[in-house]
Amino acid sequence: MVYLKSYAEGSDTLTVTDHAGVITKAFDSLGVSLPTGPGCFFPPCAPPSGSGNKTFGSGSNVSVDANTTSGVSLGDTDGDGNLDIVVSNHSQANRICLGAGDGSFTCANVSADGNQTRGVALGDVDNDGNLDAVFANSSQNVLCTGAGDGTFSCANLSSDSYLSYGVALGDVNADGNIDAVFANLGEVNRVCLGAGDGSFTCSNVSSDSNQSYRVALRDVDNDGNIDAVFANNGEVNRVCLGAGDGTFTCSNVSSDTNNSKAVAVGDVDGDGNMDLVFANYSGRNRVCLGAGDGTFTCSDISTDTNQSDGVQLADLDGDGNIDAVFANKSQANRVCVGAGDGTFSCSNVTSTANTTTDVSLGDVDGDGKVDAIFVNIGIETITNLGT
Repeated sequence: MVYLKSYAEGSDTLTVTDHAGVITKAFDSLGVSLPTGPGCFFPPCAPPSGSGNKTFGSGSNVSVDANTTSGVSLGDTDGDGNLDIVVSNHSQANRICLGAGDGSFTCANVSADGNQTRGVALGDVDNDGNLDAVFANSSQNVLCTGAGDGTFSCANLSSDSYLSYGVALGDVNADGNIDAVFANLGEVNRVCLGAGDGSFTCSNVSSDSNQSYRVALRDVDNDGNIDAVFANNGEVNRVCLGAGDGTFTCSNVSSDTNNSKAVAVGDVDGDGNMDLVFANYSGRNRVCLGAGDGTFTCSDISTDTNQSDGVQLADLDGDGNIDAVFANKSQANRVCVGAGDGTFSCSNVTSTANTTTDVSLGDVDGDGKVDAIFVNIGIETITNLGT
């Protein structure tokens, strides 16, 4: 099993450092090449990179479904080489949309369950070579193990019952198995260590009780261990530095108190250190530049006042600079083009204003350009293909 510890972006390849040295690609335990964007099994993963011009098409519906969707993740769940869409729905069955590789999809229920689901993450948690789905619920969280053909078998991940809004997967205790970290609303956040067979042992990340909506995993202090960053609503955001054994030490990202709903991690200023981008509701979105030691300096991304619920990072045109795409409620979704120094220039993805709750980025039509999948409340999921 490869342990991803750092990366350097090249023209065509992802350079990954493992415990043994430098390799030019990452593989899972079965020798299958890991994707470098959505569906990457272990953080840190390079953001998706494309050959487009940082703009998107007008958008089209993924299906005729009208769901109350709050989260989305991309990955190849049926092993055909095309990216599929998994969405988390509130009080409805969660959905899987299998991609044909041309930007079209065929959708079905993940299971018959109708949970209060807020977030979803994909990874191979039972080491069988197939992508599994972990859903963050407003009760017991659920693990749906993938059969490798786009179908799943679902069961409770643990006996925990929390108000979970977000989940991220990664190997936080360096045992080669995928673990789950949950962002909980008004309760302690939880880390569930995976045994590699689909079973988990859960404990508190810390004694903090935060209004956490989303969590991202990455090595932000360059010690080789995976850290957790929590986006908090109406509170300071938190960074929890991992000790490499599944335990964490938490502190404030900054003194800012924002209505943060999501966070994404990537090197936006090209200094080799991980930076944070926060999606804020009824405020300005923020970028926090990392010093490489777990501390950050924060500033506004732009002068826009947004109703942002989600954010993802990608190098949209392959120029080496990381860009940000924001999912907005009752506003046009926004793309903020990175200059490579931590500053951005923002514009609308399209003029349409939907009630968008999350976004995922990846090449769903096989043209080498990064596409955006926006999920909405009460209307269809929308695909904006990169141009």
